[in-house]
Amino acid sequence: MAQVVLPNAMCAAISDSQSILVVGHKVLNNQHLSVYKIDTNGKVSASPFRMALPRADSLKAFENYPLALVFHPTLPLLYVWQDIAGPDVGEPEQNPIFKDFDHLLIYAVKDGSLRLVQSHARGPEFSYKLMNA
Repeated sequence: MAQVVLPNAMCAAISDSQSILVVGHKVLNNQHLSVYKIDTNGKVSASPFRMALPRADSLKAFENYPLALVFHPTLPLLYVWQDIAGPDVGEPEQNPIFKDFDHLLIYAVKDGSLRLVQSHARGPEFSYKLMNA
């Protein structure tokens, strides 16, 4: 068993088939995901690849962060559910969160790296600010 310490960790997922551990955290130098490779002996790499979750330019003033991570059971995909600390709801048609923020991000996993392939779950049907940033 390996212990991984990461400040502000919110969630984590491990893929045996992809040999990676992904930890989601509230902002760590504007990086939301830390991707650790796992070797054939189960040892976790000491230095992860870190990356930010995408955010539209209209939302740069608001902090986004991952709430949950899960790997597809058979395909090389990682699902990320994210939230954002945006303005009060107000009028949904004028709210930039409802117009420009996707809660669900789908990443392809290849050779220990992640590439965004799709994003979904946008609009007034989806709540935000579920956890205070």
